[in-house]
Amino acid sequence: PGDALVLIDRCVAARPESWRHFLFRSGLHASMGKFARAAEDLTQVLWLCPGAGVGKETALLLRAKSYNQLNMKTEAKDDLRSFTGGSTDPAHRADAYYQWAYMCCEECDLASGKAMYAAGKKAEKEARLEEPVKTAAKLMCEALLVPGGATCGGGRQCNNCGIVKDELQRCGRCKAVAY
Repeated sequence: PGDALVLIDRCVAARPESWRHFLFRSGLHASMGKFARAAEDLTQVLWLCPGAGVGKETALLLRAKSYNQLNMKTEAKDDLRSFTGGSTDPAHRADAYYQWAYMCCEECDLASGKAMYAAGKKAEKEARLEEPVKTAAKLMCEALLVPGGATCGGGRQCNNCGIVKDELQRCGRCKAVAY
């Protein structure tokens, strides 16, 4: 990535008015874990990209993800709010809602998390995808918000050893009374 970054830096220096170079460079910065630099480049994309279109939508979603990695939750939510309000792609809008829902869950705001998760499900249904959206944010929301969600299995967990079973019974591992 270092060599590619040098080449993209040259492109940015040669044509600083081109938002595409900043978009490519932000991706390289993000892949190297430099999320602050990625957010700076994405801000440049938002300044330079003409009108509302795919470039601005992509930049908003990616900048929200960068802000989230930097624990700048307010800025990330602002970008997600802007993205979901103007996005033309329901699949990406669903992804944004799931990320927003997970951020709400991280802050223990489960009511907002449920509302954002429901909006994500609605956007996913509008997209009419062949396969459902599968992102880490969606799976974490299902584990936290949906009873019997994808990762929690809907079972009961033993308070002593942590094993999960589907029905109320004695624990086979530690012989606890019932859970």
